[in-house]
Amino acid sequence: MTQIHTQRALIDGQDLLRVEIKAPQEGVQARRLDLALVIDRSGSMSGLRLRAAREAAEGILKTLAGQEVRLGLVAFNDGVLRSEGWAGPAEARFFLDALVAQGSTDLFRGWQVGQQMLTPQKGRLRAVLLLTDGRANRGLTQPEAIAAEVLQAAQRGVYTSTVGIGLGYNEALLSNMAEVGGGTHLFLPDEAAPELTQALLEELAFLRGTVLDGVELKLLGARATPLLGVWEGGQGYLGPMAPGEVRTLLLQLEPLSDVATLEAEVQLPGGREKYRLTLPEPAPTGSDYRQVAFERAVAQLRLLYARLSDLEGPGQAQVLLEAVQPIRAALQGHSDARTPQLLAQLEQLEARLKRLATSFEFHEARWFSKAFFTEADSLNSSSRKPRNSRTGR
Repeated sequence: MTQIHTQRALIDGQDLLRVEIKAPQEGVQARRLDLALVIDRSGSMSGLRLRAAREAAEGILKTLAGQEVRLGLVAFNDGVLRSEGWAGPAEARFFLDALVAQGSTDLFRGWQVGQQMLTPQKGRLRAVLLLTDGRANRGLTQPEAIAAEVLQAAQRGVYTSTVGIGLGYNEALLSNMAEVGGGTHLFLPDEAAPELTQALLEELAFLRGTVLDGVELKLLGARATPLLGVWEGGQGYLGPMAPGEVRTLLLQLEPLSDVATLEAEVQLPGGREKYRLTLPEPAPTGSDYRQVAFERAVAQLRLLYARLSDLEGPGQAQVLLEAVQPIRAALQGHSDARTPQLLAQLEQLEARLKRLATSFEFHEARWFSKAFFTEADSLNSSSRKPRNSRTGR
């Protein structure tokens, strides 16, 4: 059974609600999966990048053949190509060998065609894996509008994970697509492109091992502003979760009545669970207060990661460096299972910012920003690990 727990505290004038969701502990047999692999084939993908994408698609087919995984292929530039139905090895090779890197990047249309391939099938999980090295510059390009479409697809049971290759892509867009899409975001610098196949297989292994498909949340008697987690249009959403995984949301509340409640609907492979919880009064002190304060520090770290994409000089690096110590102070000594990992991330962040504050180098700043955006997936989860460790930097 899914466990849902709420904690509330008034901190610095903010009425904060922490929502914790723990997935059922029992594992399941590997899930049947329908996957749309969406590949950028714009001009900048020529050479190593497109070759790595081809090899990744072939590696997925070879490794997962006979394991109840069906693969559809989509390639996009300013136009979109797609495979006819599910691709076997011969069809995939024909499709992939015909790809030529040229043109612009209609990223949204490529993703859209991929998710449209994934029609509902009883007992099958559906996911889009988007691979790109660029920025959306054709068709729908507004990040907020793209994220809204991805969120709607996730709520229909089509999940999105993203992979950014090289240093030219929009990390804020791809990270947000993965967050609202219930998936993960991965950064691979060019030197790590040959590792793309293994990275995608790890993501598919996570999806096939999930025991919970998604959670929809709704508040009655209060409005909420999200500080950590996905909350849009008055509703919250979490994507697939592994056995025993714990995820959290942090919301700033605006009470509308004396009593507020949280409604949750959990989608499991075998059906749905519904919960209704009355929100507690704000804790002035004690363990609930400390846990909410800890989650606020996690949210501040997430915001700090988001600001890395704006780094353009040593002065900005120094400003961000000064924000590290208050976050560290709020995390240190806490019993939360994420504390050692978060403190280790802060130590790496501080070292990079110190270097950039004294000797700013634009290429390193871009790498730094993208690497730390991949850490965001692990901030409010007990089991997801930082995904940029394979780059060795």
